[in-house]
Amino acid sequence: MSSIIVELQSGPRYFTRVADDKFSPFDARVLATYRDYIITSPNADFIPEPFVFDEALIRPHRDGRLGVYDCFQWPQLHCDIYMWAGCIPREDTYRDNVIWKWCWWNVTQKPEDFTQEVGSTFEVGRVHREKYQRLNSVYVDLQERVQSWKKRDTRYTGPLKVDAWMGAVARTFERLKRFMAR
Repeated sequence: MSSIIVELQSGPRYFTRVADDKFSPFDARVLATYRDYIITSPNADFIPEPFVFDEALIRPHRDGRLGVYDCFQWPQLHCDIYMWAGCIPREDTYRDNVIWKWCWWNVTQKPEDFTQEVGSTFEVGRVHREKYQRLNSVYVDLQERVQSWKKRDTRYTGPLKVDAWMGAVARTFERLKRFMAR
């Protein structure tokens, strides 16, 4: 069961999901009410205070997902009670940066992005060595920044698991390296 938001029914009726019965103990691990909404989650042990935009239109976002206002995009202000909301870099800020502009590279099936596999019936291929090296330069720069930050802030005990994240990025680049054109 995915997380759901259900508008409360007027009157003495039970809170229900569309075409479903009453809530049962196994519908959610946590349930919270916020204004006229019930919010549940099957696996979280808390529900942060939500942003509910009344009468807002659902529309497509640049990332291809649908939703109302994307309050976790820009501008972003830090708020301690929403520290779990990650910072999302803005493409405009890094457009002229030789290294960081590669974070917004849209992979396509164009010949400048891939070398088609010889003898392949399908249009599949390997990423060009140059593209891999440019993406890898982002990782190298990020690794240097992380090491510099760790030296400056040796007492950090917050929720960020930087070493785990960097390990995941390193493993991703190792997998991508296997698909690099020779």
